[in-house]
Amino acid sequence: IAGLLKTVLMLHHGHLPPSVNLSRVSEELDVADGPFRFEREGEQWKPGERPRRAAVSAFGIGGTNAHAVLEEAPARPRMPSKRPWHLITLSARDETALRRSSEECAGFLEAEPEADLGDVCHTLARRHPMRHRLAAAVPDRPTALDRLRAGAVTPAVQYGDAGGERPDATVFLFPGGGAHYAGMGRGLYRDEPDFRRALDEGLALLPDTELRRRIREALSIRGSHRDGGPDPLADPAVGLPALFLTEMALGELLLARGVRPTVFLGHSLGEYAAACFAGVFDKEDALSVVVRRGEILADIVGGAMLSVTASEEDVRRRLTPALSLSVVNGPRMCVVSGPGEAIEAARADFAADGIDCRPVPIATAAHSALVDPALPGFRAFLAGIRLRPPARHLISNVTGRQAGAEVAEPGYWVDHLRGTVRFAEGLAGLTAERPVFVEVGPGTTLSTVVRAHPRTARATVAHTLPHPDAPSEDSEVLLGALGRLWVSGVDIDPAALYDGETRARQPSVRYPFTRRGFTRPDHDRATPSVAAGNAAGNVPGSGRPGAALYAASWQRTPPPPAPPPGRALVLTDGSPLGEGVLRWLTERGTAPLVARAGDPGGAFRRDGQEYVLDPGDPEQCAQLLDAAREEQGSGAPGDGATPLRVLDLWSGRGETGTGNDGGRPEREPVPAGFLALAHALGRSATPVELTLVTRAAYGVTGAERPDPLAACLAGAAHVLPLELEHIRLRVADVDPGEWAESGESGLRALAGPLAAEKPAQRGADPVAAYRGGHRWTRRFLPLARGGETPALVPGGTYVITGGLGGAGRHLATRLAERHSARLILVGRGAEECDALDGDPRIVVRRADVTDRARMAEVFREARTRFGALDGVVHAAAAPAGGMLQFLTPGALAEGLSAKVAGTYALVDALEAAGERPGFLALFSSLGSFSGSVGLAAYCAGNAFLDTFAVHASRTLGIPALSLDWDRWQGTGMAREVERRHRELTKRDLAPGLDPGQAAELFTDALAHLPVHQLAISLRPPDELLAGPGTPAPEPPGRTSPDTADGGGTGDGGGTGDGGGTGDGLPADESAGDGCEDERERAVLRIWEETLGVSGIGVDDNFFALGGHSLTAMRIAQRFNDRFGTTVTAQDLLRSPTVAGLAGLAGDGPEESHE
Repeated sequence: IAGLLKTVLMLHHGHLPPSVNLSRVSEELDVADGPFRFEREGEQWKPGERPRRAAVSAFGIGGTNAHAVLEEAPARPRMPSKRPWHLITLSARDETALRRSSEECAGFLEAEPEADLGDVCHTLARRHPMRHRLAAAVPDRPTALDRLRAGAVTPAVQYGDAGGERPDATVFLFPGGGAHYAGMGRGLYRDEPDFRRALDEGLALLPDTELRRRIREALSIRGSHRDGGPDPLADPAVGLPALFLTEMALGELLLARGVRPTVFLGHSLGEYAAACFAGVFDKEDALSVVVRRGEILADIVGGAMLSVTASEEDVRRRLTPALSLSVVNGPRMCVVSGPGEAIEAARADFAADGIDCRPVPIATAAHSALVDPALPGFRAFLAGIRLRPPARHLISNVTGRQAGAEVAEPGYWVDHLRGTVRFAEGLAGLTAERPVFVEVGPGTTLSTVVRAHPRTARATVAHTLPHPDAPSEDSEVLLGALGRLWVSGVDIDPAALYDGETRARQPSVRYPFTRRGFTRPDHDRATPSVAAGNAAGNVPGSGRPGAALYAASWQRTPPPPAPPPGRALVLTDGSPLGEGVLRWLTERGTAPLVARAGDPGGAFRRDGQEYVLDPGDPEQCAQLLDAAREEQGSGAPGDGATPLRVLDLWSGRGETGTGNDGGRPEREPVPAGFLALAHALGRSATPVELTLVTRAAYGVTGAERPDPLAACLAGAAHVLPLELEHIRLRVADVDPGEWAESGESGLRALAGPLAAEKPAQRGADPVAAYRGGHRWTRRFLPLARGGETPALVPGGTYVITGGLGGAGRHLATRLAERHSARLILVGRGAEECDALDGDPRIVVRRADVTDRARMAEVFREARTRFGALDGVVHAAAAPAGGMLQFLTPGALAEGLSAKVAGTYALVDALEAAGERPGFLALFSSLGSFSGSVGLAAYCAGNAFLDTFAVHASRTLGIPALSLDWDRWQGTGMAREVERRHRELTKRDLAPGLDPGQAAELFTDALAHLPVHQLAISLRPPDELLAGPGTPAPEPPGRTSPDTADGGGTGDGGGTGDGGGTGDGLPADESAGDGCEDERERAVLRIWEETLGVSGIGVDDNFFALGGHSLTAMRIAQRFNDRFGTTVTAQDLLRSPTVAGLAGLAGDGPEESHE
């Protein structure tokens, strides 16, 4: 066999190797005159007139011999691929190997210019896919080299981790009328034989040859009617059948590429395509119904549709009898329809109230009363169509739920034409936890809707045809979508791209096996951190720094000097303390500007020398700031303007305490007045020095009764100076019980320092507390690993909320393995349970941590099954993304629910179950005291946990510890944070906590009870408060579901660490990188604030960042306000980059104060 293999290789390579171990030839062999010769040196086997042949003999001991003659294979003709675009697919077991594989592939393409790009991609596509993946859509070799070496994520280049939590549903989305445009799919018709065949077959089903001709001509147009020509698809009788046929052909193409959808969801007309793939219609029948539907809509005279950015309730309240609510796409995304005159009136009405709206580009009014005259005829037409119940999962527009036998009745499709499209409910009702969405049709309309919906905001979304105004080619977008699906873990068949072509295998890219170094430890020397006994030490050879434990501590500091000259704006709550501050300032000759809280809903007014306003109204707060700036004489906003000093005593004016039983909050954690002030500060460019007075937000001396809800306010405030560069902050915390007992003298002694407080320098802790006549500031002291008494009991019983997330799972594994613990893991998901059910010591229970009754049942079951409860770990989180200046009370409450309401529910449930655990461990984050951009609710919730640990220990008698974690690397949502950071910065995050090391540190931290707050960080103490960075962005108002918290977002995501080792960007990598001048930097800031995305580059495409027409309108309006121009949304769509839009600014001012 070895000889056979050797001979095959000789023929393949055309080389004659030397004979092995040949030193001399016997003289008895007549070599010179015979036909044989011996190869001594080795030489090339040059081809001759006949094919090269070789023989191999095998002589068996038993007399059975074999002689095989081999001939070289015929030369394969070189056949360059006809495809204009190719998809490079690389995968590896880890990220390092993937980067090396990418470089290997680029090196091969550079070194082998004769290798056909199609052969290389086909060879790579046939390899077994591994966890870490890269997919790049490329048209040629130079582009392939650039994209493989750039390391940047774009719509054409995707990176992903297909391991772990893989998608559990692939949803095909089919857009409806308004998404179509002339020339849609033209490039695919040229490049993709499967698409061309499917579209031709669909057109052949049309009996009307004139309609067939008009559709074919419209789909063959190069460019867009938006360049000024008439729209050949404006007529619904033509446009809707064209859209249906395009979607059917595109869906069949995706099936041919190996994509296997499990759910079908169409939007209005798109439901016909969805129903075809689900088995309700035959394609020919569906096409005939679509044609009839288009004719009905074409017969409507004067109809129009309007997209409105408002809730369904608000829209319905404003509807006139002539108008209908046609579509509900999301919590604040609706469409109304009706006669054109009524639509124009509604448009003016909405615009007058500041509500964004825009016409839908379709010349009809579907889903409105205007179709009523045609409904009887449509019902009669449907009676002749064969309809079947869906054979696959189809979601109904009519009900917003999974469709059943009702879709096999003509009446359903009549209601579908007339009724409201419940698309938002369809998304909300998906049972899959990790769906992947594929928009099967032109543009990005439904992709934008999915990204904006709270239920699906974090889902993977891929669109398969470009937006009409995007410069991308059809094949580039399609391959980019297939690549995005593949790197996300969806099974596709990249090799099917070359079906019908003869491709050669290329030994192109070798797999770069990851080298692991094993260093012999030097037992004679310890690292300084280990020698000091205060750190976990480094992991040898890994490059990962060790983590250390730090305890929160308070130290006395000198009071501030006298306040600077000038008048301060005091937002007084009318309390004795507030009045004392006013008297103190007045007596020193600096009479303050005074604002008092008026009645809710009252108007902003000047009452003598004071302002009166509704503190919960952002507009009135903005009026107050403008009036105060003018009265103070700060000058116009901008560089060099005198900062406006604001002393806020009303945001923290709520009564202290946490309820009658210590378990139930009785007020808003973050008052509406503070949110309104934050919104106003975000809209103003005036420099502001804000001192926020909180009440008992911290446990400083042990004598006070700390209020966890007050800590929420302080935690939210920490993000203000991070998100708004013109704001500087001081949080001054006082103990109401202390100054209430001290009388007038105590008030005067406290009022002066409060009035004199100055904002903290950037990078310093903004908190100062006043207790016992002294000023205190916070610091963190290192602790040795391990304490006096281990808190974990061998074989103990523990409940972990958020136990199905990344941090919860790692912790459960460690407790079970190292401590033989008996565990009940609590989470809201059901699909994750099976993997843990095999261990009899581990029980998984579904429960919402905010459900007191359900949690009490869990605790009772723990006692019944395992005995007394030894500890509770609260690691659940519901992080809400969004800048503080954009947060609504609802989004804030949702982001706080798991940490605030969930914690109160836990202690109530423990009391109801009669349990008193050995400890209560609360999973918080470094962001609780360092803040984190875009995560105000998350930071507020973590600050709540820090103070609740003190409250629970002193008031409830439960030994409690809040753990401020650094990021748990690669777990749960941290993986998403790391991926998005890599997308935006083109670099990996600095290493976070190794999950195994973090779980071990949990044991060490518990041993330090009764310490109430510990920071577990990769940075030394003097850097913990040195200034946070910028986390991976979330659009304003987006929220994520309840998941385990490991010191960051989600299950151990760690976004709130406050510095370079978390998910933050260093300070010098903030918005503005790559800008050539202040004009571009100003435009970039407008984009980031409007889109809710940080780290945008000047050449990033507007559509790839999730932009759509409404956001384009808002950006255009802000751009015009800023530069005094008349740019329209269409101008932005034609110049969809920061650099392109900045070029339209003309000679406007270059200094930016956005």
